[in-house]
Amino acid sequence: MRIQTTGTVDGANTGQAINLNQDSLRCDYRSPGTNAYYGCVFHKVVPTHQVSKALRPQYAQHIADAQATNWPEGKPGDVPLTRLTDPSDIAENRTESCRDEPNPRPLGLECDEYPFASTYDGTYTSGKDASHRLIDATQNRDGGTALQVWYGEQRILDSDEFWVQVTA
Repeated sequence: MRIQTTGTVDGANTGQAINLNQDSLRCDYRSPGTNAYYGCVFHKVVPTHQVSKALRPQYAQHIADAQATNWPEGKPGDVPLTRLTDPSDIAENRTESCRDEPNPRPLGLECDEYPFASTYDGTYTSGKDASHRLIDATQNRDGGTALQVWYGEQRILDSDEFWVQVTA
């Protein structure tokens, strides 16, 4: 069986058709942390989560600023982010990333962290600092929900790598 796709394989964006054999296909029953059931993915293709500035300007700008400065992880062409599904580690990542922000938060604002708390690149699991910023609470929640939905749709399992790209 031969399958053709276009994308990034083993970290290289070819921009051309990529021939994949059956060994490149990973099928699973349920994607942890999501409602997605049986499905398959090309596990050698590193998927890209796109974040729109038009939909969530503060959320997207924080990611773009972080990737442009001290936190390039996840930016296509740099080191990809790695998915984390353990709820307690995710909570620790979020707490550690936002420890320097005022608590309680100002009305209507929440602490956004990058790299995402749901990655091994988060503050607690990586041992490194993360970018954190107070942003509009609705944008923060909507951005997090969109990421969770994307994880399910793309079958991003624990330890899977992915990119994050900010779009207009």
